[in-house]
Amino acid sequence: MADTNLVTLDDKYQLNQGRALVSGRQALVRLPIIQRALDRRLGLNTAGYISGYRGSPLGGYDAELWKAADFLKANDIIFEPGLNEDLALTAVAGTQQLDFVPGRRFDGVFGFWYGKGPGVDRSGDAIKHANLQGTAPAGGVVLIFGDDHAGKSSTTAHQSDLTLASWEVPVLYPASVADILELGLAAVAMSRFSGLLVGLKLVNETAEATGVLDMTPPPAFATPDMPTPAGGVHIRPEALAMQQQDVRLLRHKLPRAQAFARANRLDRVTFGSTSPRFLVATSGKAYADVLAALALLGLDDAAAQRLGLGVYKIALVFPLDPDGLDVASQAADEIFFVEEKRAHAELQAKLHFFGRGTRPRISGKATPDGMPLLPADLPLNEATVAAALADRLQASLADIDAVVPGFASAVDKVRALVARPVAPPATVRRPAFCPGCPHNTSTKVPAGSVGATGIGCHGMAVFHPERNPIPMGHMGAEGASWIGLSKYTDTAHIFQNLGDGTYNHSGSLAIRAAVQAKATLTYKILFNDAVAMTGGQPVEGGLTVSRIVQQVRAEGVGRVVVVSDDPDRFTAEPLPSATELRHRDDLAAVQEDLRREKGVSVLIYDQVCAAEKRRRRKAGTFPEPDRRVFINALVCEGCGDCSTQSNCMAVQPLETDLGRKRKIDQSACNKDFSCLKGFCPSFVTIEGGRPRRSATAVADMPLPPPPVLPDLGDRFDMVIAGIGGTGVVTVSAILGMAARIAGLGVSLFDMTGLSQKGGAVFSHVRFSRDVAETLAAKVGPGQADLVLACDLIAAVQPECLSTVAPGTLIAGNADMTATAAFQVHRDQTIDQGRLTAVLAAAAGDEVRLVPATRLAEALLGDSISANMLMLGYVWQLGGIPLTLDTIEQAITLNGKAVSANLKAFAAGRRAAVSSGDTPPLEAPPTLETFVQIRTADLTRYWNQAYAARYAALVDAARRAAAALAGGDDLVWAVARAAYKLMAYKDEYEVARLYADGRFGAALSREFQDVRALRFHLAPPLFAPMDPHTGLPRKITVGGWVMPVFRLLAALKGLREGPFDLFGRTPERRLERSLRDTYLAVMENVIATVTADTLDAAVAVAGAPLDVRGYGHVKAPSAEALLARLTGLLPGVA
Repeated sequence: MADTNLVTLDDKYQLNQGRALVSGRQALVRLPIIQRALDRRLGLNTAGYISGYRGSPLGGYDAELWKAADFLKANDIIFEPGLNEDLALTAVAGTQQLDFVPGRRFDGVFGFWYGKGPGVDRSGDAIKHANLQGTAPAGGVVLIFGDDHAGKSSTTAHQSDLTLASWEVPVLYPASVADILELGLAAVAMSRFSGLLVGLKLVNETAEATGVLDMTPPPAFATPDMPTPAGGVHIRPEALAMQQQDVRLLRHKLPRAQAFARANRLDRVTFGSTSPRFLVATSGKAYADVLAALALLGLDDAAAQRLGLGVYKIALVFPLDPDGLDVASQAADEIFFVEEKRAHAELQAKLHFFGRGTRPRISGKATPDGMPLLPADLPLNEATVAAALADRLQASLADIDAVVPGFASAVDKVRALVARPVAPPATVRRPAFCPGCPHNTSTKVPAGSVGATGIGCHGMAVFHPERNPIPMGHMGAEGASWIGLSKYTDTAHIFQNLGDGTYNHSGSLAIRAAVQAKATLTYKILFNDAVAMTGGQPVEGGLTVSRIVQQVRAEGVGRVVVVSDDPDRFTAEPLPSATELRHRDDLAAVQEDLRREKGVSVLIYDQVCAAEKRRRRKAGTFPEPDRRVFINALVCEGCGDCSTQSNCMAVQPLETDLGRKRKIDQSACNKDFSCLKGFCPSFVTIEGGRPRRSATAVADMPLPPPPVLPDLGDRFDMVIAGIGGTGVVTVSAILGMAARIAGLGVSLFDMTGLSQKGGAVFSHVRFSRDVAETLAAKVGPGQADLVLACDLIAAVQPECLSTVAPGTLIAGNADMTATAAFQVHRDQTIDQGRLTAVLAAAAGDEVRLVPATRLAEALLGDSISANMLMLGYVWQLGGIPLTLDTIEQAITLNGKAVSANLKAFAAGRRAAVSSGDTPPLEAPPTLETFVQIRTADLTRYWNQAYAARYAALVDAARRAAAALAGGDDLVWAVARAAYKLMAYKDEYEVARLYADGRFGAALSREFQDVRALRFHLAPPLFAPMDPHTGLPRKITVGGWVMPVFRLLAALKGLREGPFDLFGRTPERRLERSLRDTYLAVMENVIATVTADTLDAAVAVAGAPLDVRGYGHVKAPSAEALLARLTGLLPGVA
């Protein structure tokens, strides 16, 4: 058991003994701090310099460095993010020239550069120059590069070790978070000894993983005894001829890197026999896959030694150390290389052994006779590796079944795992713009225009075909493809999206190129004041809208227009003179003008990133509008125009007796208010209101006694499946810290990437009794002990479902959140029963469901607590082998929303033992009840005679359908559709639906302390017309309109009479005509319906349910249905 008194969030940077919970990115922060301490121990007065450019899987590295600023400063380490990757690389390389100028203050500077794979590509020339020039003896340069093998958060998959090898840069490849520290320090020492830059390869499974590390500083590295060439291997002020530089690099520097690796046993046999007859050679992330594969095959260390099997862990993947490989394979008949993606060490080994008379067989990507084996194009997992390894072991070791009883059975199980089909999920949750994201609006283009995409969150415009996106290229080349394309098409103009971060990074050069080429396009520079894709970091250099205007004008851009959601803010930040400034509501008109402009124009769309607004508001550094949006469901038609206008994920479905309506998810809403543009009078903004918290029986229940916890065994594997941005990673982190407090080994891996933007995300949580055990980052196929399905849609995706096997406990959130498709397809439905059936079939047991979202909203007023409530629920079910005190300590130590998280965890525990007073989902009414309610409502709508017409029609339908199988479908269709058309929402009805008390009751159920109301209406007789679209615009009126509503509702007797001024509008005439035609048609349909015509009758009867909305939104479908119904009237040909 660990000493919990020593556990802090900063211990990873402070401890020199014991253990700490450290993520891959945090290990990279600790790395220079430890390097400085090691130098001091050797009497060196060194400093550190870190620069680079963010990008997954190193997207949050800079944020971690900023958090640790005090620790870095205390150790003379400067962190200075680069404008882009190649300039940052040159700055880092410049630190090695300390001896070339007078006045040095340190003995040397060790430098760390960071960037993702495309940043390596971009920096090639800078890397080659720096590598040829060399490093300083007391300096050293490490290139920390992040490879996204699966391309999950990149526009391409990349494997940069091959690229760096082509430039003769040695590459070390950590297999775990612990390896990041060990090999990172080795990289500095190797760089100093060899005079080379040294690459440190990280992938998602290491950079985004978390583990418990031993904080004891490592011993000093051994220095090989090698002769130094004339002039040395380090950087020097005089320039060498290119041929001499190449000779020095190939003949002296690279061999020194190999010698350093050999002297310090960086490559070594770590498992099984040290003189094996079958050698598995592997590196990096694949090493953990190999260990897990061996476990699947029932091969522990003792069995491997008996069998003569050894695992050779390669740290230096380039240049491969041939002497070390020779020693490890001296008794081997076969070397099986396991590498993710393209072969690297395997190809070097084949070249090394080529031509030898006696040499081992080599397999990996192919068998020794050339048959395909391990994939070179897909990521590996333990089952894939185990199946391939089993094939080679059975082919190479004839005695394996005798030496390892049960091996054949284990192989059969592995092959069954690999062959197990995983059906495509019925529903997916793709990434989406955050609620209130500026790009919901900014990436729209006028009808007929083309919008080119680019790097950044705004690239998700590719998910919106109606925005006519064309594919993106590499970062910084936005618009350059149009320079060539424009010369061969009749399309005269495009809009090119360009994020402010990309503009600053390199995109400004693309604008210069477009101007010089005299291309015609509009750059839409999306100024969001933060780099949201990688964690909300500021754009380097404090870029402002004013500076962008000045810069693009200086480049020769013609017209520049700034649109903003808050134009008044430019009073404090004045724009250059003659700059056009418009409100974002004018975007459509501005774009119409700009697409007629010749040459290059720039539109700057100014609006702060929604996710960053939320972060700043929580920190109290950004204003919080004292307003919220509420939808009066009685008035809402479910037309979806609010989603069309805003594309906002905070607009969610609301199922009612009258069909699907809309509601605002107050927990998700970022107060962008663009949903108010939906042409519908149901929207109300409230001032001063707060979500109401409800006292429930669950909250009042005493806490149940702790459950019997499951046995940890050797390890425990868990997958958390949820929605990006809802706190899944927080739950994972708390579990990891709790396990660390409990003294367990921990592996956390958060699979987020682009999916952090509202998509399906997964956290793999693994506990081990052996603290030092190297665990594969992901839970393998069929290996999950527990799945916490915070979102059922995420849980049925292959990434999660493949980990489920009979015996897996699955706990799920019964409350469904609509996917991004709902914003486009208003009737999209999610079949919860189908999702739970899939999970139950895989686990061989029912899914334990709890309405976590509704409970969190009722108890805490915020659905963001739902995932923590889920954690308490499954813990109380006895699903997690951690004690209550360790989890509560971890929640407290996390330091964020501690009180709310503890309450949510406790609420989940209570919910596990009682259904309590969960906010109920109302049971749908019976047909008889529905008709009674609607008849009474139509009486209030107009009068009793009018309601009687409705009741009579439904009664006729009931009688006609009584003898028909499935006849109730017809009655229901008539009951719903006739009511909808008869209760058309004219001014009297909208007024009634606000004034009869139901609106006030609904508002009171959801909010408390409401100070004022504002209504957003477009009454046909009074709404102003938009001069650009020719459509009516909504107006905003205050709470004073409520008495007017009451008065207007009381005047319902004027409806359809000579004094009904509202009834003379084309909209009302259309509604009456549609109603009357429908009633006439249905009287005939009901009178003639038979078993053969029933389906057609139901289709006609229910057709009006698709006519929704108000005004111009409703008119097209209403006119089409009227024409269809008119053709069905008796006597109409």
